[in-house]
Amino acid sequence: METIFADMLRDLNGFLESQVRKPVNEDVKILYEAMAYSLLNGGKRIRGLLTMSACQTFCGSYKRALPTASAIEMIHCWSLIHDDLPCVDNDDFRRGKPSLHKVYGDAMALFAGDSLLVGGFNVLIEGNRAFGLEHELIVDLVKEVSLAVGPLGLLGGQAMDMEYQGKVVDFDTLSSIHHYKTGALLRASVYTGAMIGGANPEALEGISKFGTYLGIAFQIVDDILDVIGDKEKMGKSVRKDNRDKKNTYPAYLGIEKSIEEAERLYNMALVELENMGIKSSLLHSLATAVIYRDR
Repeated sequence: METIFADMLRDLNGFLESQVRKPVNEDVKILYEAMAYSLLNGGKRIRGLLTMSACQTFCGSYKRALPTASAIEMIHCWSLIHDDLPCVDNDDFRRGKPSLHKVYGDAMALFAGDSLLVGGFNVLIEGNRAFGLEHELIVDLVKEVSLAVGPLGLLGGQAMDMEYQGKVVDFDTLSSIHHYKTGALLRASVYTGAMIGGANPEALEGISKFGTYLGIAFQIVDDILDVIGDKEKMGKSVRKDNRDKKNTYPAYLGIEKSIEEAERLYNMALVELENMGIKSSLLHSLATAVIYRDR
């Protein structure tokens, strides 16, 4: 599995580099430099790896999913750039380096993020077309990713996060924020990979549940690490959620109960894999890495 993951990362990073290292026009060179600064600045590539691992699980190869995995990583990077801006979370560090807006300014960070968003959808269409994916499948992939990013996905979750900042919410609202803000795109990552891999409708239903449980658990662990994590290991600011009066699982349940909830969701995700006959797999390994990262 380590060899497969190493191959995936090599191919994924190579594809991403090809998207930002050569400006289409020298007039916009600075914009491409800003895009590359954030996109190629490390990161675990969890979403892209999930996409390729799901594809590998159902068809025996991850190669067909490379453009979709890259598109999702580009879109995820857009969300991080905008998340760090002063008008949102006002974070000065990302992956151990100054955030994009601290180096290139707020405006260029905004433009670079937007360029990665639209560039990601272009890769989702043209990249997949070049890889020989069927037109109908490409349309379905665009639909899944756009839903995961829009008002009923990442952007909706970010809006809720800002709206309820400093306010007391119930547990259902807290879960919804996490589901939209982080869970939707992570679910789409594994779901689109399964689609490309040719999973049948029953398997797609199971993989959707797997991704949903894992996505919420991912955000819970992120919230936990904001409280107990190490800034040097994480490469970003910590203990900001409490300062900004964010609604998080640790704030609602405390650390121990939050850990239990993350592990409960993790186990539910693994049950979905087992129900599909998927046991010791790439997806199992990634789920474990997500839940126990930096702990």
